[in-house]
Parts: sequence; C-alpha cells; structure tokens
Amino acid sequence: MFWGGVTPALVPNPAEVERAYVVPVDELDRPDIPQLRSIPESDRPVISLPIPMLDASIHAPTAAVLFQLREVAIHGRATRVSHYEQPVFAWR
Repeated sequence: MFWGGVTPALVPNPAEVERAYVVPVDELDRPDIPQLRSIPESDRPVISLPIPMLDASIHAPTAAVLFQLREVAIHGRATRVSHYEQPVFAWR
C-alpha cells in the first residue's frame, strides 16, 4: 500500500500481527534487496528483505509480496514470487 499523507496510527490485530512498521517505498528499492539463501529443508530459495532503518529483515511470505510490489509497481516488471520459500520458523 502506498500512503501519501500523514502517517496513520497502526493498530495491528495482536492475534495476527507481532509488529507493524511504516517503511518508505525507497527502502524496498535498494540494490541489496532481495536477499536469497538456501536451506537444507527445501530446494527453493528463501527470500528476505533487509531493512536497515528497522535493524531487521522482513521474511516470506511478506517479503515475497513486498518484493513483487516493488517489481510491478515501481519498475513495471511482471514478477512471480510463488517459487520463494519461507524460513523454517514460519512453517510452524
């Protein structure tokens, strides 16, 4: 979602969301995004988006959706993300 006004108060559902962040779109367009790594549990690459301003990384499935948003909305590139894997901790 793009937002062009005053930053709204984020009120995530605690049963569904651990934390919510406001991340500028240009943070998604850095050259080190995405980061891909392999894991022994899957033959698909695990995708993550490092966000230095948060001192954190966003992991799949959110990372895949945000990467696709960047590719389609910012760069106009048709991009599929279904082949990316989630980190093992997200399998639970």
